[in-house]
Amino acid sequence: MTSTATPPRDLAPEPARATWIPLAIAALVAVAGLVAVLAVRAELPDVVATHWGPSGRPDGFSSVTGSIGFALVLLAATSIGLTLVGRALHAARDMAPATSGAAVFLGGTVWGSILAQRQGSSASIDGLLLGSGVAGVVVGALVWLVVRRRDSDLPEAHSGGLPAGAPTLDVPEGARLAWTGRTRVSRGVVIFSIVTLVPLVVLTVWLAVAGGTGVAVFVGVLLVVLIALLAGMAGPVTVDARGVTASGFGFIRWVHVPLETIESAGVQTIEYPLGEYRGYGRRRGVDGSVALVTSAGPALRLERARDTPVVITVDDPARAAAVVNTLIQRRG
Repeated sequence: MTSTATPPRDLAPEPARATWIPLAIAALVAVAGLVAVLAVRAELPDVVATHWGPSGRPDGFSSVTGSIGFALVLLAATSIGLTLVGRALHAARDMAPATSGAAVFLGGTVWGSILAQRQGSSASIDGLLLGSGVAGVVVGALVWLVVRRRDSDLPEAHSGGLPAGAPTLDVPEGARLAWTGRTRVSRGVVIFSIVTLVPLVVLTVWLAVAGGTGVAVFVGVLLVVLIALLAGMAGPVTVDARGVTASGFGFIRWVHVPLETIESAGVQTIEYPLGEYRGYGRRRGVDGSVALVTSAGPALRLERARDTPVVITVDDPARAAAVVNTLIQRRG
């Protein structure tokens, strides 16, 4: 069965916590930083540095009042902007960790750079950037644990039958039924990875040579994480009585769809990933579907009750779809 992209039906709403948590974190960072700066205002010079070159030397300056205004506007614009983008794309849950981490990183960098210029301070900009980056990653990870999809968020099981023509397997009722495959990685993913990673490699080397050790370490760590995530896109996909799971390295769970939430499975052909899904990786399509896109071509499409479809580019999606539908038949 070949499925074409259709508008999502009766979408499950994004949880409110995915919107208010990142905004609350940004507001907390803004207020905490403002209070801290005002508390040491008498120890600050009238003009403070606002920008540093890769060697750690300041090359931009502003008044304390101007720096405070810039910090508040930056935090508000970034947090509200990213939150609105997440809501518009029906991806608030996915954007919340990034929005929260960005607020902590930007707040720690901007407020910290002002506080580092008070009399008697020995704080370094490199250490400040590195510490803010680590704090942002930690907060982003904690927010992800809070906003990630929970069992209570899942829609109720579908009670109807499979649509006419849905592929199934003719196997004995008591036979164990499962399927294991892998995501299909195309040349486009390799090119996309190179285009993404090469600038970061160049930036890391340039920062290290220029003397920006702290920033170089942070960007280097980010580079390693991105390499691991991109490499993990080529991973196993399993179909069994628990549902459909796509993972990287066996422990990074990219997609998991419980069987009880699936109405039917079919095959969808992705002609142009950059157009239909705006890139590769775990993406949201123009039709609202959630996808793990690692290549163009045929992909497994899972229709879910009261939620958006899930699309995974796998080897032999027709066989995988038939196994899913047969398991749904057994579910009754």
